[in-house]
Amino acid sequence: MVSNLKIKKNPRKKWFIACSILIVFIILGIFLKPMFTSWFSNMENYFWQKGADTATFFERIFLSKRLLQENEQLETENQSLTLIIIQLENAQSENEELRKILNLELPKDFQFIDAYIFSKDSQNDSVYINKGEKDNIKVGAAVINAEGMLIGRVSKINERNSLIYLITSPQIKTNVEIGENRIEGIVKGKGNFEMNIENLPKDKEIKEGDLVITGRIQNDFPSGLPLGTVKSVKITDLDPFQQIVVEPFLKINDLGFVLVISE
Repeated sequence: MVSNLKIKKNPRKKWFIACSILIVFIILGIFLKPMFTSWFSNMENYFWQKGADTATFFERIFLSKRLLQENEQLETENQSLTLIIIQLENAQSENEELRKILNLELPKDFQFIDAYIFSKDSQNDSVYINKGEKDNIKVGAAVINAEGMLIGRVSKINERNSLIYLITSPQIKTNVEIGENRIEGIVKGKGNFEMNIENLPKDKEIKEGDLVITGRIQNDFPSGLPLGTVKSVKITDLDPFQQIVVEPFLKINDLGFVLVISE
């Protein structure tokens, strides 16, 4: 009997405990709901913000990549435009030189070959032209610019190009006539775009600004070609000759089209 009574009491106890636990959870839920709601809200905001930051990060990467590509494209376009401008300027300069050549009045017995300087060697006072043996260029031929001024002499020829020693090269030495009185002298290249008149006696009257042209006697160049003007004249008691510096008409940076002359 006792055993049966204990068994009957057990369900009530269990229900009491269950109801108590339920009441406790309800009470806790009432008091803890705001806290959990706030916590979950904060967690939601946190992950949302992280997601937004991540999206912004990738957007910046893609934007930076696009801007970089656009900058590279603009730079390429600018370089292309710059090249076109340079080509147009060169073409204009070449056209002006060609116009001068066409209008140049040369002696009728002159035969010439037009050429273009494609390489300049400032250290050795020399240039290369784009004409050579196949174009009937000969060693020793005189070379003038579009204004008819003496530039130099053909020194070496290849099949398709030639080496020109400029008049200021130490390799060049020529007879000249100076000033209105056509005083004869010898011009010698000194290098570094300089040249002097050598061994001219003191009794010869030379003044600054006198025109210097190629002479008519014993000359490897055609006569009458302008070389430059007298830059300075110095006379000393110790030297029997005048020290005369010639300013060449030659300007290497302005050289483009030239004429190779053969008589």
